[in-house]
Amino acid sequence: MANVKISELSSITQSDIESSDIIDLVDISDDTMSATGTNKKTTLLDFAGAMQKRSAGWQDFADTTTDVTPLEITPATGGEVQLTNDSSGTLTDGNTNTNANTTVIGINDLYNSTTNYIEFASTGIEANDVISLRIHVKVTPNTVPMDLDVDLRFFTAVAGGGTNAFNLNKRLATFTKGAGVQYEIIETINFFVGASIIDGSCGLFCVTNAACEITNVGYNINILKNN
Repeated sequence: MANVKISELSSITQSDIESSDIIDLVDISDDTMSATGTNKKTTLLDFAGAMQKRSAGWQDFADTTTDVTPLEITPATGGEVQLTNDSSGTLTDGNTNTNANTTVIGINDLYNSTTNYIEFASTGIEANDVISLRIHVKVTPNTVPMDLDVDLRFFTAVAGGGTNAFNLNKRLATFTKGAGVQYEIIETINFFVGASIIDGSCGLFCVTNAACEITNVGYNINILKNN
C-alpha cells in the first residue's frame, strides 16, 4: 500500500503464512533505484531456501586410494593409523566450485586431502558452528575378537600443528564372527568448533587391538551455522 510505513502495516500470524506469500527485500547488488540497492520481491519459499542454504549445508569427500591399497595396522596386538582420503571418488566435492552447490554459502572445503586433516582456519567456519561428521570405512580384521575405535584429535593449528587441544573417541565396532571378513561401518559424530580450535584442525585415527586392513570410503560433513 502506497505511503504507508512498514511499521504501520497489519500483522500476519505464523499459521496464516503461505509459501507463495511475497516478501519485500533490498537487492544491494542492483543500484537501479539507488546506490544502496533496489527493492525487489520474492516468495517465502525462495527466501526460506536461500536462508537454509546460508545456515546449513554439506560437503562430501570420497576416497579412491585405500580401496586399492588399504591402510594397514600390522602388529598382532593392534595399533593406530591416520585415515587418509584423496577426495577423488564419486560424489566427492573436492573443490570449492563443486561445494558451492551444497555447502553453506561462504564456507570453503573443510577437508584438506594433502594434509589429511579437517581444517577450520580460513574456511569461513566460525566459533560455535556445529559439525556432523559421517565416517564410512570398511575393515578386515586379521584375527577376532577385535575392537575398532575412531579417535578425533583436535589441534590448535592446521595440519595437526600447534597443540593437541582435546580428543573425541568412539567405539565403532567389536568384531567377533570371523577373521578375514570385510565389515562396513558407517558412523556419525557431532561436535562444535570452539574457540580453542577455530584456527586449527582435526585428524581421524583408527585404533584397534589386533591387526587389520582399513578402506576409507569417505566423509560426509554436515555444517550448521550458529550465527
